Amino acid sequence: MFSKSNHSDAKQAFQYLTFLRGEIMLPPLIDKTYESLTSLVEPHRYTSILNCMVSVAREIVVFNRFHQTQTQLHVLPLITAVLPGLDPNDSNKCCLTLQFLQNIFDCILICDCQPALNYRNDLTEHERELCFETSKFEDFIHEFFKKVLYLI
Repeated sequence: MFSKSNHSDAKQAFQYLTFLRGEIMLPPLIDKTYESLTSLVEPHRYTSILNCMVSVAREIVVFNRFHQTQTQLHVLPLITAVLPGLDPNDSNKCCLTLQFLQNIFDCILICDCQPALNYRNDLTEHERELCFETSKFEDFIHEFFKKVLYLI
């Protein structure tokens, strides 16, 4: 995935493996993504990992009760962490960031579900955590528009 040549083959293989066995492939990918997004020493890792994340965005947001790591809880931290990728000086990074955000937003609804906690008593612990996470969408939207206005 981090090679300088044929990264499209690695991306496609990772996409197929994630589709087949997401519970094995996604947790290490998410860990490597957080490492790559915070690393200032190796900026090429950012584009490589983001290229891979673009292809597996659907698997990140889909709930699977058999996964030990519920990747849905990582959606908001991930989309917030990629916002610095909206860089007008690096068009490749900017395009990959926008593709990743588009693929994520194609699969989810952007709304604050926290009021549902007042009306529903039958939510699982995972659903309750997701409702709390969705309350942070407003902060993300503000940061996103600040970055987009800077791009224009």
